Amino acid sequence: MTVAHPGPEQASASALAKGLRVLEAVLTNHRLTDICATTGLSYGTAHRILAELVAGGWVVQDADRRYHPGPRQDGMVSLRRPAGGTGGGLDPARCDLTPHLLRLREATGLTVHLAAVRDAGLVYVAKVEAPGSYLLGSYVGLELDLHATAIGKAYLATMAPERAVRILAERPVHARTRHTLVSRARLLVDLSQTRERGWAFDNGENEEGIRCIGVALRGPDGEVCGGLSVSGPDAALERPTIAAQALAVVRAGTAIGIALTSSGADTAGAPD
Repeated sequence: MTVAHPGPEQASASALAKGLRVLEAVLTNHRLTDICATTGLSYGTAHRILAELVAGGWVVQDADRRYHPGPRQDGMVSLRRPAGGTGGGLDPARCDLTPHLLRLREATGLTVHLAAVRDAGLVYVAKVEAPGSYLLGSYVGLELDLHATAIGKAYLATMAPERAVRILAERPVHARTRHTLVSRARLLVDLSQTRERGWAFDNGENEEGIRCIGVALRGPDGEVCGGLSVSGPDAALERPTIAAQALAVVRAGTAIGIALTSSGADTAGAPD
């Protein structure tokens, strides 16, 4: 009896399929044990594939040995459906916001983040990497520090100052960089300026050398449901270009708000 062995093409296809499974798993699973459980691959196989993906820039590994999508995924949008407690109906699985995120990335040349409200906080639910060599520590599923991020400050600025103070009092306000605003008095001034401008600015307050512009998003019910931002190195967001980049973010936020409202209207009368 002759035993058929897989040819080179079959072996390659099998290796490719495993690699794609790991790449997809990394979008929502960041520890090796969870990636193995999600893909059904052995520890050794998953670890070897991850090492190759890290070497190729498709995956990055942080200081805690967790894996996240890397810069080579600049043409891919990492999406995650928010967990329970999300306010206002921002659900990437229900309303496809990918075209808006890609257009904003193309207009600014910067990394785009989408965050959703969850339990009075914010969590990243989508990220579109910008072309280039700089790396951000953000990843889909990460909870934001409200006081140190553009989306977080845009979110807080939609509230009455008293409520913003209460929320900040319930969370650690720590210095992530030398630029982080840790004084609540200074934060309230910053939030007042954000309200007047219509957009928030993170001047290297969350990551050293990285600046961000963010806006809050409202859902079909008019409530704040999340936020949108662009991020890049200091040189990409210097004062001569900030106004133009901010306008692009504001316009994208308006377009997303319209899309969310339309989606809410379309599904409001639909049968369950």
